Amino acid sequence: MSGGDRWHEIDDVFRGALALPEPDRRGYVDRACGGDPELREAVRELLAAAREASPFLDAPLDEVRHLRWERIFPPRTGDGTP
Repeated sequence: MSGGDRWHEIDDVFRGALALPEPDRRGYVDRACGGDPELREAVRELLAAAREASPFLDAPLDEVRHLRWERIFPPRTGDGTP
């Protein structure tokens, strides 16, 4: 299986899990991954990252406006480098 095929497999299970309520995700991932522990671990890591990012991504703009965006996304120079 190519790396691209593997990524699609991970992405399919990840998206399927995200469509479910949080309590149902673990069982879904276990069933969808069957006997593939590497697939299961990759999907669980993505779900954990999504869970950690969610409060920031779901925050109203007024709550994140104070962040120093230039430190997070440095301006690019004319040659395309940060």
